[in-house]
Amino acid sequence: MIYSTREILLALSYKYCGDFNHILEAIHLKEFVPPELIEEAKEACGNQYVTYLDSEYPEHIKQSIVRPPIVLFYRGDLKLFSQINLSETIGVIGSRHCTKYGVKMTKKIVSGLPKNTVIISGLAKGIDRIAHQTALDCNLKTIAVLGCGVDYIYPNENCDIYKRIINDGGLILSEYPGLTPPSPEYFGIRNRIVAGLSGYVLVTEAYERSGTSITINFALQTGKCVGVVPYPAGYASMCNELIKDGAEVIESAEDLIYAANLKEEWHYEV
Repeated sequence: MIYSTREILLALSYKYCGDFNHILEAIHLKEFVPPELIEEAKEACGNQYVTYLDSEYPEHIKQSIVRPPIVLFYRGDLKLFSQINLSETIGVIGSRHCTKYGVKMTKKIVSGLPKNTVIISGLAKGIDRIAHQTALDCNLKTIAVLGCGVDYIYPNENCDIYKRIINDGGLILSEYPGLTPPSPEYFGIRNRIVAGLSGYVLVTEAYERSGTSITINFALQTGKCVGVVPYPAGYASMCNELIKDGAEVIESAEDLIYAANLKEEWHYEV
């Protein structure tokens, strides 16, 4: 049997658990891929994947980020990529250990956005979860980018959100196949995809310079604007630090609509 290039790329991604460097090295060395490995990968991963060579691969990622994933695994509606414009996508990020203030502001802003807005986040605890949940409650489409295998739900408390995203016409994305367990470095790496898919990035609450700052750096590298929700004076808020560095102040949905130039024009087809 003759296998296609995309099947070979799938097998390499499966073998190396989505590790970009190992996959790229295998390609350069023209590593032999045994048929058994290809068949194993196809059986384990199914048909819900897209390679860098496929026309369905999102141009937002291909054109804007460093080391775009060679294979993207997905669950949900892949047509969402072709039905949205980059100008309609808002990355909403922030602390895993959010306060009532962060929850309130995230809900307030996301719930007031135009219905054609697509919310991008990482399905982590805290602000990520609130952003996805609010989008779903308000009938907005949402895309979750995972720092683990596409079938590995982490944290487990987000199982309900994971299923709702798929059932409501959204997307779960990962460059890691199947049940690849999460790893600290994976979360930082996946943040480049969050930034690449977002036309504008909003930080609703953050204190520590960790994953949030990584996403911001990726966003700035790709020419995206960053907005933040201000925090009361006297707190060690990264948002206030970002305002001092020139980030836009976002206090309402109206502020974000103006800053990101969002327009009310929904053209998604089920």
